[in-house]
Order: sequence, then structure tokens, then C-alpha cells
Amino acid sequence: MTPLVWIGSLAPGGGAERVIAAFDLVCTYDDPSAELVMAGPAPDPRHLAKLVRYRDELKLFGIRFHPDPSPAERAALRDLGPAWPAV
Repeated sequence: MTPLVWIGSLAPGGGAERVIAAFDLVCTYDDPSAELVMAGPAPDPRHLAKLVRYRDELKLFGIRFHPDPSPAERAALRDLGPAWPAV
């Protein structure tokens, strides 16, 4: 399966929690094998750890985080799969 790709902020207030919650609905009601790549600036390592714990609590192991991607990595991620716009 081609993963969904979300490029936004992994910082507090960046909306990543809402994306994870929405992805939980996708996995629960549509496709349990769905994958999501979340990439973006992560200036607060404690908040990134909180996002990882949230993913783990929901057992959404199809989510992969790519904090602080370089411009080349961001371009490669955009080409990886369908874009899920930042919220």
C-alpha cells in the first residue's frame, strides 16, 4: 500500500495530534493496514516523544515520524504517496 504523507509541524500546536486522531478513524473504519508518514519541523523533543506515545497508545504502528527533514527529504516524501494537507 502507498502511504499517506502529511508534511506539517510536529511542534506543539502544529496540528499533528488531530492528524493522528483522524488517522485512527481511517484505520478503525476503513483500512486497518493504512500507513501514514508524518514529517516536519520538530523543535521540541519532548513534544515529539508525546506524539510517539500517543501513536503507541492508539496502536497505530502504521505511522512513521520523520522529524526535521532536509529539503531533499521533504521533496522525496512528497513523491512517496498521496498528500494529506496540513491542518
